[in-house]
Amino acid sequence: MKSRCGSALRTLGLVAVALALLVYLGRQAASWYFLEKGGRILSLNLAREKDHTPALYWLRLAEATDPSNPLLHLYLGLYLTKSGDPGTARSSFERFGQLAEEDLGYFFRVLYSPAGPKAARITANDLETYRVSPSTALLLAWFGIHRMDPTLVQAALGRASKLDGTSFGYHLASGQWALRSGDTKRGLEQLERSLAVHDQGHEDASSGLGFLPFSFQLAEDGPNMVPRVSEWMGQVVTHPDAVNLMTAQLLALLTVLSRHQGQYQRSIQWAELVKKRYPRELARLGLGSQMDQYIYPLNFWSDVTRAAARFRLDPLLILALAREESHFNPHAVSQVGARGLMQIMPKTGSWIAGQLKWGGFSDDVLVNPSDNIEFGAYYLSHLIGQVGSGADALPWVLAAYNGGIGNARRWMASAPTGSAAPGEAIEFKETRDYIDKVLNSYRWYQRIHGSVAKAAVPGPDPAPAPGLAPGSITPTPRPAGTGRQVRRNQRRGR
Repeated sequence: MKSRCGSALRTLGLVAVALALLVYLGRQAASWYFLEKGGRILSLNLAREKDHTPALYWLRLAEATDPSNPLLHLYLGLYLTKSGDPGTARSSFERFGQLAEEDLGYFFRVLYSPAGPKAARITANDLETYRVSPSTALLLAWFGIHRMDPTLVQAALGRASKLDGTSFGYHLASGQWALRSGDTKRGLEQLERSLAVHDQGHEDASSGLGFLPFSFQLAEDGPNMVPRVSEWMGQVVTHPDAVNLMTAQLLALLTVLSRHQGQYQRSIQWAELVKKRYPRELARLGLGSQMDQYIYPLNFWSDVTRAAARFRLDPLLILALAREESHFNPHAVSQVGARGLMQIMPKTGSWIAGQLKWGGFSDDVLVNPSDNIEFGAYYLSHLIGQVGSGADALPWVLAAYNGGIGNARRWMASAPTGSAAPGEAIEFKETRDYIDKVLNSYRWYQRIHGSVAKAAVPGPDPAPAPGLAPGSITPTPRPAGTGRQVRRNQRRGR
């Protein structure tokens, strides 16, 4: 009996040892598995905002087995930051900083030191001594940008530039610092360079943008959108879905900044690009309708509404014309010499000046946005008076604006009886495409800004009203504008 009991106890002991060994080996395997594979699991879960429980399970197992491994504490900190537990995340980041000797460990030691990074007086020599990598230098730069610490930012950006000054992250951080410092021009240039590097594929998109401490968001400010810095967020951007979201945010920021800088054509191009490439991301950011307003903007609105009221026109039609004629570049000059926002030929401008009883007209007058809009609106109203008013006549009015009134009359005469659309009666493909573009823009303007236009100019109907007779306008002499010349596609007429 004793022999049997002793045998059973030995068996139980062996089973217990085996179980303990299995648990130990299991934990070791868990630690190895997470360190080898867990980074990908975590990034996928965090980027897609799915259930994080499996990632946390592997993290805790690995931590229990190898608590002195700094990477585990870094992963835990990232996980807890994304999961909305910043207090616990802070302790994980602090522990990582204590365990890691150089590079990223130095960053977290500085970040969570009692003095904080601003009081630590970080120098370029410190960053070299601790072998700070370009990505970690950029993290320090981001934190310095957030705290408005120029000493820290300059040291960190200097280190990043020395090691890798052509990367996406370097240009992105440099652009954000320039924006926060009030240098909007340089900020816009650096952000555009960052996007160029990203689009040229010089960096693996699957690796993402790294760990961003904060970002610029777009917020409504009356009728406009303005960039505002967010609070510390510890954002993990690794999965391509998250990279696309950040790229969409960057393009939207470029759209807003370009318009603020008066680069209207570029602003439209950025808005069209982000709308085409990242529609789902724009919806997640809540910027879909705002980007429509930048694709079809109310540029030079006070001048447009003044001219619209004077010549009984829909201001949105004037904007649609200016958008397709010049993309709101007041200095645009075509190959045949048409000038300004509404692309008025100097000869036509001289005739309009006579009708408006202007004195001292010169070609440079057409570079002035207010004068060019006034001349273009008068000429449009004159053509309406020649061709006809209403929606059915509008395509022929646009044909006359683009191809000349003589050609338009010939096309109208050769069009099939009862036809309201120009169709193939117009032999110039440029004019046919022009009509389609302006009408499409006009429809979008009515859809987006219809209520704004009615409130600003209550007089005209949605369709253009007949123009006033030439020569019946009270003269309004104005100083001539000046500007540089920019070539545009060849255009007939005007």
